Order: sequence, then C-alpha cells, then structure tokens
Amino acid sequence: MQWSHGRPFAPPGLVDRLRLRRAAIRYAAHGWAVPPGACPQGAVLLATGGKFDVLEVPASVGLRALGAARLHADILGPELADGRGPVAVGPTGRWMFFVRPGVPLRTELDRCLDVVRHGPGSWVPAAPSRLPEGAVRWAVAPGAVRWRLPESAAVQSVLIEALTALGRRSAQDHAERPVTVPRQMSTTRRAV
Repeated sequence: MQWSHGRPFAPPGLVDRLRLRRAAIRYAAHGWAVPPGACPQGAVLLATGGKFDVLEVPASVGLRALGAARLHADILGPELADGRGPVAVGPTGRWMFFVRPGVPLRTELDRCLDVVRHGPGSWVPAAPSRLPEGAVRWAVAPGAVRWRLPESAAVQSVLIEALTALGRRSAQDHAERPVTVPRQMSTTRRAV
C-alpha cells in the first residue's frame, strides 16, 4: 500500500472484495443464506426459498408498489401495511421485493410474463454487487426495516394494485379479448 494525500492507497479490486465480504457476512449474520464462494466476480448472491422469497417486477410496477406500500402503512390500515420490507433494484431496472417464503404467486401475477417469484433453488444478487450491466442497490435497505420480511400476500396485493393502476393486464386477459384488425381499403379503391 502506498500513502498519498494522507490516506493509504488500495487497489479498487481489493476494496470491492472487502466490501462484498463485509456485506456477505452481514447477510449471513441475519440468517440470509450466502453459500460459500457466493461472491464471484464482484457479486454477492443470496439463496432464496429458505429465509425469504423474492418477487421481481419491472421498474414501473416496483416504483408504484413501493410508494403504495408506504402510503398504505399510514393511511389504509394493517391489512396492507405489512407490505413494507427490503427492496433491491437491479442494474437493468428490475425491482426485487424480499418477502416471507412459501407463498405461490396469485393468479393475477402468475399470468404476467414479467413478474417472477424466486423461491427454492433460485438466487438473487444483493447490494453492493456489481454485475456486467451495473450495480445492484437497495431502494429499502434491510436495516431500515430492521431485517423484517413482509407477508408475501400483502406485497402481492400491492403489486396487483400497481399493475391495475398502470393499466396493465395479464397475458391471459389479452388472450381472452378478441383482437380487431382494421380493414384496409383495397388499392383499386384508393386509386379512385
């Protein structure tokens, strides 16, 4: 190590590895499964299905759901107030809501092709991971909610409300609705 400007110089790779190890130790201390060697190439991976599941949604839905969860906690009462918990944001804009494990997706969410439930046998990256696309960050850090995981049903209700507010429907809803194709005028009629 070299000293410059009163501080030691450390290579960025070493600093990143130390930061990742500290994060992995902190996650493991709270019972979140960080398997040995789960810090490959600048990422901390967390195993889902044991202590928590993760509901992964697009950015527009995640942002609206997070705002709704904060609003419901103060206004609408306890049935939706339990929707607040840790939320990570991936580098591609996908939002990951950490919830208690074991509850399958409701049919409204299961029909949406861009909503994913990470359960047993799956992995998610956690902050401060750096993936090829960019960094993973916390929108709501686990420490901010005292490492408490919300009920999956409450978070799913908030996600369904967000989808409805955005005017999104599931793939099944689109398939059931008949598609009308506008009739075009023939080329001979247009020429007249």
